[in-house]
Amino acid sequence: MTDVSLLRFQTHPDRPEEPGTEILIGVGSRKALCSELARAFPEAPFALLVDEQVLAAWRPYVEGLTTSPLTMLALPAGEEAKNTESWVYNQRALVRAGLPRKGFLVGIGGGATGDLCAFSAATYHRGIGVALLPTSLLAMVDAALGGKCGLNLPEGKNLVGTFHDARLLIVDPAFLRTLPPEEFLSGMGEVLKYAIGFSTDLFGLLENHSDLGPESDQDLLSSIVGRCLRIKASVVESDPMETRGGRILLNLGHTTAHALETWAARHGQLLSHGLAVGLGLRVALIEAHHRKLISDLDLERCVLLLERFRMPSTPQEVLADLPTPGIGDLESLIARDKKRGAREVSIILPTERGSCEAKSSTPQAFAARILGTLFSS
Repeated sequence: MTDVSLLRFQTHPDRPEEPGTEILIGVGSRKALCSELARAFPEAPFALLVDEQVLAAWRPYVEGLTTSPLTMLALPAGEEAKNTESWVYNQRALVRAGLPRKGFLVGIGGGATGDLCAFSAATYHRGIGVALLPTSLLAMVDAALGGKCGLNLPEGKNLVGTFHDARLLIVDPAFLRTLPPEEFLSGMGEVLKYAIGFSTDLFGLLENHSDLGPESDQDLLSSIVGRCLRIKASVVESDPMETRGGRILLNLGHTTAHALETWAARHGQLLSHGLAVGLGLRVALIEAHHRKLISDLDLERCVLLLERFRMPSTPQEVLADLPTPGIGDLESLIARDKKRGAREVSIILPTERGSCEAKSSTPQAFAARILGTLFSS
């Protein structure tokens, strides 16, 4: 292996008796999976959950693992895996395979695979261990770390869920070589979130490498992924269960994103999460500028960065047939958001490049901002 760096952080700093998530980042780190599993889960059997598209692209790697799972379950690609039907099917398959209480799960795939795998581990036998090998950019930089896992309902995204930290997270940018360009672009939505809301260093790095893609230099991709994970690790350490106010900042762009994703799903269309976050970042920037929280110059540079990475400026750029929602439609979706209070919803707004804060808005006011920013002709 080359350029493998090991980062360990404690996800529950106030409960040191609980193991944290150990992260192995670097080119070739996937080759260490079996040895790392043996160290993290000594002599324990496991079941493997793998995205069917990843299995097709990486079958020699998956089938060549030196430690064999009790069973291997191929999951539908993408959000189709994140529903209650898939969860019940997989729980019953684990029972039939005889996975014991001391066993654990390994998930290989994108963010949806990681969500279903972690949620399945959290609920099987009231909780077993889990290790994740994310294969999409979105999962590498965000979804696989921090313990949040959940399922979608017809009424909205991630409305069923819990916290269940992965014991082990192995991140190898080699998997990005087989990632479709549109999925890499989607993952950049989360990378841009970290740059705009948390790190001027990452912002500057992206300004100098706006030609990033799945075939980019893997050491550069490793560096970018590592920066994002370190940012998220720091935020999660300070607020592991999202009870102290710090972790909510990671939802920058997500109030808009979740509303748009649910609106698209209601019309039988799929808006990728990362592109939805990109749209949400645009709305957050405009709202922050309206509140005089961000300067004209920082607004200009942030919007330019979104455009250089080909983030859409309207949902119809991605889904041409998507109907324009009414303000009441968006208000209802925002009011259902998990970050709401009694009458207001928490929205995360940039205050300058590399910084953001939690603010409040009524669902109606923020719905109007979304409509005015993304849907006005």
